Amino acid sequence: MCAAASFNEDGSGVRAFMGCVGDTVTYSENCREPGMDYPFPPGFDTKALTLGPVPTSHDCNCESLVGTGPGCFKANDFSSNGHNKYKDDPRSFYAYLSKCAPPAPTPPPPMKLPGKSYWSIYDGVKAIPGDECAIWEVGTKVPDSCCTDESTMKVSMNDYLNPMPTQCQAASFSEDGSGVRAFFGCVDDTVTYAENCRVDNMEYPFPPGFDAKALTLGTVPTPEDCGCKSLVGVGGGCFKANDFSTNGHNKFKDDPKHFYAFLSACE
Repeated sequence: MCAAASFNEDGSGVRAFMGCVGDTVTYSENCREPGMDYPFPPGFDTKALTLGPVPTSHDCNCESLVGTGPGCFKANDFSSNGHNKYKDDPRSFYAYLSKCAPPAPTPPPPMKLPGKSYWSIYDGVKAIPGDECAIWEVGTKVPDSCCTDESTMKVSMNDYLNPMPTQCQAASFSEDGSGVRAFFGCVDDTVTYAENCRVDNMEYPFPPGFDAKALTLGTVPTPEDCGCKSLVGVGGGCFKANDFSTNGHNKFKDDPKHFYAFLSACE
């Protein structure tokens, strides 16, 4: 920093350089301005003579290098600044310099979240998947029309799963309190959704009364870290999701509904 400032009651002023040069604290004085008396005369323009951040004391036109590196250094006295007005000033000046602070860390890039995504649910009675959607292998990418079909019920994944950048969320899905867990988030900035995210030695779907909060792991890097067995979709588009009838529990084996997941890109 090359800064000018008043140092006397009559408004006389000086300029100095104080900063870090190559990570080393550096302080210089007698930083003059060509064509001007020094110290600067009363009424000088402090703002105009303050150059702000400059690379070195040379760029501030300094004539006295006081100190480089931390420690205590002899600075200029008023009596030695070359102006008769201050030749009898008795004061002696020293400058104590501390080492430069490390640069502030670069902030991480903003975390991305999945765009507007939703489940598209065919009730299996009035709404039945068309031939182009009747592909039952979980994770198969199907035409977007399988998800946008107006006969289906849409449920927001963003609201239901409350995604952080990568979210492992447990939630109840049945009136009796049975529950499931899913992974929904951005992996390497790519929207990713997985289901059947199990817990070792625990029945799945989770039994009524399960502790959803305890089984919600929050931010985890990948579906594997959430215990997921079914990768439904990576990247935007419409994908076949798991049906209740195929989740391995006899209680839901006759459920007629068909589930699809529409994923939007991370943003």
